[in-house]
Amino acid sequence: PQVNVFQVLTKIKEAKKTRSTLPVDLPDVLRKECALDLAEPMVDIINSCLLHGAFPEFWRREWVTPVPKIADPIKMTDLRKIASTSDYSKIFEKFIMEWVIMDMGEKLGLQQFAGNKGTGTEHMIVALIDRVKYLLDRNEGAAVIATGIDWKSAFDRVDPTRATLNLIKLGIRSSLIPILIEFITNRKMSVKFNQAESRLYTLIGGGPQGSQIGQNQYLAASFDNASSVYEDDQFKYCDDLEILDLVLLGNILIEYDFNQHVASDIGI
Repeated sequence: PQVNVFQVLTKIKEAKKTRSTLPVDLPDVLRKECALDLAEPMVDIINSCLLHGAFPEFWRREWVTPVPKIADPIKMTDLRKIASTSDYSKIFEKFIMEWVIMDMGEKLGLQQFAGNKGTGTEHMIVALIDRVKYLLDRNEGAAVIATGIDWKSAFDRVDPTRATLNLIKLGIRSSLIPILIEFITNRKMSVKFNQAESRLYTLIGGGPQGSQIGQNQYLAASFDNASSVYEDDQFKYCDDLEILDLVLLGNILIEYDFNQHVASDIGI
């Protein structure tokens, strides 16, 4: 695929205002004022990347701000990594994601509520409760067991090989695969805290949380993570997973041992 000046100009004008300007970007006001002047060279850069299957190295740089998860953080795990990337990287990502979503269609499954425009966690909760009530209404003397799973540091632990293979399985056009591979190859980050900035670190894997490509690569990598569960009984929102199991009670609940019920191959 290729893009034209009008498409890029529209994306520049639609770009959200950022709170701070990164060293590789222009201030928001200047970017909007010079949108037409920026659009022409950006068309050349994007089309060249599309032609050669590349993602510019300086767009793979992350400026990370640690945000506390709790009031008084003590350990590294008490912090959340918020990564900022270039405005121009986001514009390129928007084009790529339009084609990725077009190619994937509904192959990710209706059970994944993240990444779909117009859906949120409340839709997942409503669908889950509806399924529980459906199972209980259809099966007298039954119970439904719900198990919640939250993948720890999910985005930082994405296996790039698995993500790429699953993107191919999901039918992403072959011309985009090299770009998606390069997006997570040789990424670098520095940490900003109290006006100080760390040296550059090379990331060994994973993807940036909050970026459009990063989210969809995670969704692709994990789309079959509950393949042993009936599709109607699994509900996902990004790295959160809920699975349901119908239990016909009879007299078994008196001596029911939950640990014996859970499959032994589920990680702790």
